[in-house]
Amino acid sequence: MVRTLVKEGKSTGEDAKETYVNYTKLNAKRMQRWDKTLKLPETAVNTIKSFQRKINWLVLTESWCGDASPALPIMNKITEINPNITLRIILRDEHP
Repeated sequence: MVRTLVKEGKSTGEDAKETYVNYTKLNAKRMQRWDKTLKLPETAVNTIKSFQRKINWLVLTESWCGDASPALPIMNKITEINPNITLRIILRDEHP
C-alpha cells in the first residue's frame, strides 16, 4: 500500500498534507531497506517456528508513521516464518 501511495503522490489519513506525503516516501524507502537487509538469527527463526499457539497482531498505523517503518517489515518477516502468527494492519484515522 505504501509503495502505491508513493507512486500516486499520496498519503493515508484524513489530513494528507505534503508533509505526510513526504513522510510516506521516506517510510517506503525505510521499509524497503528493512526488507532487503533484515536477517533474523537462526536461533530466533527456530524459536518463531516452534511457536504453536495462534497469535493475531493488530497494528494501528498510517503510511507516514515513523514507528511503523522499522516495525512492520520485522513483524511481516515473522509472520512469513510461522503461519500461526497473523498480521493485520488498519489505518488509525479510519478507526478512531
